[in-house]
Amino acid sequence: MRQQILTMLTMQDSMNTKVHPQWIEQNYEWYRAVWIECGELMDHQGYKWWKKQTPDVEQVKLEIIDIWHFGMSALFTGAKNTEVIADAILADWQSAELPELNVHQATEALASWCLANQSFSVSHFRHLMLAADLDFEQLYIASLAKMC
Repeated sequence: MRQQILTMLTMQDSMNTKVHPQWIEQNYEWYRAVWIECGELMDHQGYKWWKKQTPDVEQVKLEIIDIWHFGMSALFTGAKNTEVIADAILADWQSAELPELNVHQATEALASWCLANQSFSVSHFRHLMLAADLDFEQLYIASLAKMC
């Protein structure tokens, strides 16, 4: 898993560098992109109790992949390198207590955390993945496909 995380981080850094060579120093509000994507996810999941809606499960998963890319970008702060970030992701991933949340609750929890902390939470993200029935291998494969 650590090697897969390193691969995704390296590819994300490469993608972001194409947009701006000093993208880390720009201090972009990646957390903002995360909560906006959370809003898009909610549209695909459906939240309007006053009308009939059918969740678009595949689109929800695509939004989660987008959230992951913005989230990884948010973790590149200060002098951190991919090794340090990967270790932190892995530690958060493995230590996260997993409450039973549905997709709406997990999405709201992640968006709220990002807004309150102006950062990204790997553990909240993992809750969202589990609520949406998305496992790490699916995340990895979809992330690589999106970055290629």
